[in-house]
Formats: sequence, C-alpha cells, structure tokens
Amino acid sequence: MNSDTVLYFVAYFILYSFAGWVLESVAKSFFEKKFVNSGFLTGPLCPIYGFGATIMILCLSFLKEKPVLLFFAAFFILSVWEYIVGVILEKLFKTKYWDYSHLKFNIQGRVCLKNSIYWGILGVIFICFLHPFVESYIIQMSKDILLYIDITAIIVFVIDIIISVST
Repeated sequence: MNSDTVLYFVAYFILYSFAGWVLESVAKSFFEKKFVNSGFLTGPLCPIYGFGATIMILCLSFLKEKPVLLFFAAFFILSVWEYIVGVILEKLFKTKYWDYSHLKFNIQGRVCLKNSIYWGILGVIFICFLHPFVESYIIQMSKDILLYIDITAIIVFVIDIIISVST
C-alpha cells in the first residue's frame, strides 16, 4: 500500500466516521425528539462506520457489478463487524451501546435481522453509488492539503478518544 493510498483511506475513514455519526445522531434525535450524540466518543465521529466503510471498500468493491452478491456479502460481513464491535465495547467499557434483544431474529442482542438487511442495502448503495462519488472528489484533492486534513483529523480523533475513554 503506497502513501497516496494511506492518505485516501485515512480521509475515507474520517469522512465516513463523521457521516455515520450524522446519520445515527439524526435518526436517534428524530425518534427521541431531542438531540442525541450518537456513539461512545464526545466528538462527531462514530469509528464503527469509518471502519465499516473501510472494510467494505477493501472487501466488497470487486462485487460492484454483482449487486445481489454484494448485498449478501455486505449483509454478512457488516453484521459480523457489528457483532465483534459490540463484544469489544462491552468488554472494554462494561456497557452495551446497543441492544437488539427486543427484536426478532437477534444474536445476543448485538445484531438482528432487520439491521443486517439494512447493512446489505447500505453496502450496495455505498459500493455502487456513494463511495465512487466521494472517491472522485478525494482523489482530485492536492496531496499536501489531504495530508494536512488527515493529520489534523487524526490528532482531533486521538484527543477525542483520550477524553472519551477517561470519562
């Protein structure tokens, strides 16, 4: 993996972590009728989405021309990812950040069929439409500007992790 690729993937991680935070915070705020800062960090990033997007780019891009297969691969891979993250967060922080045990077809409340279907749909939309659009803009950016943005974002992200974990 060359340095340009690393620059792009850091940018994707930060961008999709932010987009996931926005998506989840808006949805939760809508349903709870008050602002909800989604995720376990203090700032506006949900790394589970950034890592999930990175996983999709690395593991599912080759299925872009096969949307049905892409759906099932995203369904499975992202459900496994959500389950693993749920276990890790529970072990590290002794709390459940989500619980689907009230929904049918769940596995230990960490994943459920409904969300897995959403992951499959999201995987198709992401790989076929969203990421190619984002990628077309990211690769046009000056490498120097991208490096500055990446470094700044990583510093802010690490500070947020330190503050969030210590509290």
